[in-house]
Amino acid sequence: MLRSAQVSSLCFQTLYVGGGTPSLLASHALRPLLETLRSVFHWHERPEATIEVNPDSASLEWMGACRDMGINRISIGVQSLSDAGLHVLGRVHDTVQALNACEMARTVGFDAVSVDIIYGWPGQTLKELRQELNILLALAPDHVSCYQLTLEPGTPMERMYRDGLLPVIEEDIVLQLTDYMEDFLMSRGYNLYEISNFARPGFECRHNLNYWSNGEYLGLGCAAVSFIKGERISNTADFTQYLNSIADGLLPVAEVECLNEEAHFRETMMLGLRRANGISISGMETKFHINPLRYYGDTLYSLMDMGLVTFKNDRLFLSRTGRRLANQVFMRLI
Repeated sequence: MLRSAQVSSLCFQTLYVGGGTPSLLASHALRPLLETLRSVFHWHERPEATIEVNPDSASLEWMGACRDMGINRISIGVQSLSDAGLHVLGRVHDTVQALNACEMARTVGFDAVSVDIIYGWPGQTLKELRQELNILLALAPDHVSCYQLTLEPGTPMERMYRDGLLPVIEEDIVLQLTDYMEDFLMSRGYNLYEISNFARPGFECRHNLNYWSNGEYLGLGCAAVSFIKGERISNTADFTQYLNSIADGLLPVAEVECLNEEAHFRETMMLGLRRANGISISGMETKFHINPLRYYGDTLYSLMDMGLVTFKNDRLFLSRTGRRLANQVFMRLI
């Protein structure tokens, strides 16, 4: 592996196979990939190993093979447990396939099952979300990622919305959905440990927690991003160029960004505030020799006065209102 020497000093505690649709890859093709990764890099004694799967390409045989290969956590792209929602979101699977995928994951015995839900889609009502969450609860997932729909410019859904072919997404409705979803899951034993993520105690995603702690990570594949020794390294997104570089024995790097200490501090602040328990003032000062309260001064105190950020027992974290306006908070701090 071209990157092995660069990360020889690192001991990896998590593996995440995703960022695409790995369930389209046959299990016999997945096995040599995993074996190579395990043989080339240094690993924790029992790493968290996650793989993503879409319900339309899920099968009991494939999941069982992944479990046999040491994958112990699965993330299922359910997206919606409403056929109307799946249609609006442009998904090719239906609710029955989503439910079957979750049942198969339990059957083969993954240590942890996570599901992704998208809410705030055009036309969604509180009644529909309530029905979806009740179905979700019956599946008893260990981890739930709930993402508010974002209409990305240039996508088919964004064009349909702009052309008036989809209902208007009312901001007050989305806030109502967010509040209900958060209260529902937390009252059923799921801890909100990051803005969009809930988990039963002990089932927080260690891989993503490393991201939110601004820890080091290695990304392999086309358009993958790494963060190693203060450098953010982005692979080329051009698939042909990526393959040609690999064939020539060259790293397929498109861009390298070197973060100085101050930039690293500001980014760590932003990422850390995504976590429900926020960041430790003394911890940041020890790591960066910068006190966040003194560094941000009036900007931070203004966010506190507006009720968006809370400071308590050495920790700085977003309030409930702050979580709803997180992007505005981050823009003030980054």
